[in-house]
Amino acid sequence: MIDKVKRNTLKRIGLTTATVAAGTVGSHTFANASSYFANDRVLNDAQPLADIHVSTRVSSITNDLEVLIKNVGPDSTTITQMTPSVTLTKRGQFDFGQLLQDGDIVLSPGQSLSVPMKPHAVAVNAADSATGQARTLSDALRRSFSVITDNDAFAKVEVSDSVQFV
Repeated sequence: MIDKVKRNTLKRIGLTTATVAAGTVGSHTFANASSYFANDRVLNDAQPLADIHVSTRVSSITNDLEVLIKNVGPDSTTITQMTPSVTLTKRGQFDFGQLLQDGDIVLSPGQSLSVPMKPHAVAVNAADSATGQARTLSDALRRSFSVITDNDAFAKVEVSDSVQFV
């Protein structure tokens, strides 16, 4: 069963596909199709998908990994949900749900927020390094991290492999 968020996301993807397909159709057919689209309230109300970039960095304050979530799209976006709410790694956890405890998060274009790692006791072996830890975290985020915005749509999420040092 498809929930409301997935349904709205599929509608927006369908709109994009229809727009691209309409560009390849003859002008007479396009004129008929555009009059049909103009009357479709769902397509007229569709908002663009949010564009989120996720990366890892080493914090200069805590000297440990943190996740950076940045709005790289041209419009402001309101984040209403992030899943999973907690991501576990060998050395600690990242609690994305804690960011939303006070309500939705509004990110302007270019604005970012960071999620610090909450360390837990672990036996670190000599082969582990900061870049290896970040790569494992990036893989975990790439496999399962998603963002839902105020228009009940999944945001486009890109996870970077690089580690920033600030």
